[in-house]
Amino acid sequence: MINFKSSVGFSLCLVTIPLILGCHSKEERESRNLAELRKKTEGLYELYLSGDYKQAKDNLDRIVELNQITEQPLNDRAHALFFTYARMYALERTVGNDNLAEAELVKSRYWALLEAESGGHNDTEAGEYVKPMTGDFIFNFIVQWDERASGGRGPNYMKGPVVARPERQ
Repeated sequence: MINFKSSVGFSLCLVTIPLILGCHSKEERESRNLAELRKKTEGLYELYLSGDYKQAKDNLDRIVELNQITEQPLNDRAHALFFTYARMYALERTVGNDNLAEAELVKSRYWALLEAESGGHNDTEAGEYVKPMTGDFIFNFIVQWDERASGGRGPNYMKGPVVARPERQ
């Protein structure tokens, strides 16, 4: 039992209590930040699905920005950025921006690799995870994912003049 009348006991309490409260509040703050990030990201995703090319691109850029500035575990960041860059790839491929699409594909595969590595996979396993992620694979994956998420409608930007159409598997 700590004797509060002694200066050592009192000092120990002054140091220990804020540390305990600080750790708790830091965890709560991180949890709130992640919940806020998810909420903002979900809203931006909905805007991406319903927007034209420019709106879709702007909302994906905002998702990247939010994931880069929000403190979160690497695995979570890598997962979010894999999906976002994969969507950017599908978007740019759809409108025929081949060079930009290729750059977005590289970024998507990079974040998929980091996701695998941060999930505990060794280099060989991570490489095997990313190997099948070709442009066609990612394009079809994203289009099908977005169609399911939008009740079969798919992203609005695909309803205009479309250069590339996904292959049905």
